[in-house]
Amino acid sequence: MAGVETPFVLHGGCGCHAIRYRISVPALKDRPNCFYDMSYDPKSGKEPKYRFPFTCLDHCNDCRTHTGSMVNYWIIQPIEWCEYSCADPDDDPHRASGPSSGPGEAFESPEAREKAEAKRKWFKAEDVALAPTTLHYGKSPLPFLSFWASSPGHCVRTFCNRCGTSLSYTAHGVLPPGWTLKPIDFQLGTLDRDDLQRYRCIIPKEQLWGGMAVDWAKDMAMGKSEMSLRSGYRLDEP
Repeated sequence: MAGVETPFVLHGGCGCHAIRYRISVPALKDRPNCFYDMSYDPKSGKEPKYRFPFTCLDHCNDCRTHTGSMVNYWIIQPIEWCEYSCADPDDDPHRASGPSSGPGEAFESPEAREKAEAKRKWFKAEDVALAPTTLHYGKSPLPFLSFWASSPGHCVRTFCNRCGTSLSYTAHGVLPPGWTLKPIDFQLGTLDRDDLQRYRCIIPKEQLWGGMAVDWAKDMAMGKSEMSLRSGYRLDEP
C-alpha cells in the first residue's frame, strides 16, 4: 500500500490552480501520534492507533456552512510538513499550474505536475497560512490566498480569493494542554486525484462531531442509502 511506511508527498490546490500546496509526509516511524486520541500514553511503548496524517469526516455546523458541503473531509498533519505556492497575479486562471487532463484534474500526469511546480516559488505554510487571528478577514503574503478567522483568537480558514476554493483550517488557540505541535487541516477533496487514488492510507478513519450531524447526511456517510451511482449526469443512463 503506497505511503504506509515510506515517505511520500501529497499535492493539492484550488480550483483555478492559483494556489498549490504540498504535504511532505515522513517515514512512518517519524510521524507523531494524532492528538485526537487523548487516551494514548507515549510512555506505554505501544503503537498509537492513529498517526499523522489523520483523515476524517466532519459534521460540525461551522465547516458545513463555510464549505457548503453536508459532510466535510479533512486531512490533518503538522504544519511544518506543508508548503504553499501561488501563481503570478497576471497568469491565466485556467492555466496557472499546467494543462488539465480532464474535469477536476490539474495536470496531464504526475511528471507534468513535477515539471510545472519546480518552476514555482514555495513558502512554508506556517509563514503564510497563520494569519492574525485578531482580524476576521485578510490576505496572506500570497496574492490569491486569503483568510477568514471564523473564531477570532482561535481558528483561521484559508481560501483562494480568485476561485473561492476552501483550502485549510487551523485552530492553534484551542489545542490540548501541553501540545506543542501545530496542526493544519486541508480539505481532503482539494488533493490531486492521482494522489487520492494512489495513497489508500489517507482513506478517512473516523467521523467527528457526530452530535451536530444532520440525520440523513449521517445515514449516508454510514452507508445507509439507496441512491443509485451513475457514471455521468444522465438519469436515464447507468
